Formats: sequence, C-alpha cells, structure tokens
Amino acid sequence: MKKKIKLHQNILISFLESQLPLIPVNAEKAENQLIIDKVNHHYLLVELSWEGKKFRYDTVFHFDIKANGKIWIMANATDVDITRIFMSQGVSNQDIVLGFHHAELREASGFAVA
Repeated sequence: MKKKIKLHQNILISFLESQLPLIPVNAEKAENQLIIDKVNHHYLLVELSWEGKKFRYDTVFHFDIKANGKIWIMANATDVDITRIFMSQGVSNQDIVLGFHHAELREASGFAVA
C-alpha cells in the first residue's frame, strides 16, 4: 500500500506543480500557493487575493489520498479533466473517488465509490 500511496503522491504533486504557472492570477495583489502535506496526504492549489478591502481564498484543486491509496478529488475549479490525466499516468479508475459528489451519485460515475 505504501508503494501505491507514494506513486499517487508523486502524480498529484507533479500535476499541481505543472498547473501552478497556468492558473491566472486574477487580481493585482494575488498569489497562487501549493499546499502539500505529505504526512496526512492533503494536496491543494489555492489562490489568495484582495478585491478592494475583501480578502479572497479560493481553492483551485484539492486532493486527498486515503489510507487505502485512493485519490479523492475534493475540488476542481477548472475545466481540466484531471481524471483523464491521472488515468493516463497509470491511476486506475477504481483508485479515483469523486469526493465532491454525494456517495449515491458516485455509484454511476465509473469511478470508485469510496
């Protein structure tokens, strides 16, 4: 299991690093940040910005890897087909969970339920 988790971790980090320069910075005082927690297996790309006096924190991508080695897609605020990208890199559709869908909807997704 550790080998699968490490493989999925490398795929997620590589993907997020490749996306970082592609995510447009939408405001003058904005910054894109990668948040990588290799211990608890949380991987995020977020945008921090100010709109006038209002602070914005937007999640672009959020992935988790669970103890069973499955990648949970928690957020994708883009039109990037990340499931296709992950599968092209050897991740089985049964190792991908669309976490942003209710469990009942996941059954018809063609991906893992949990």
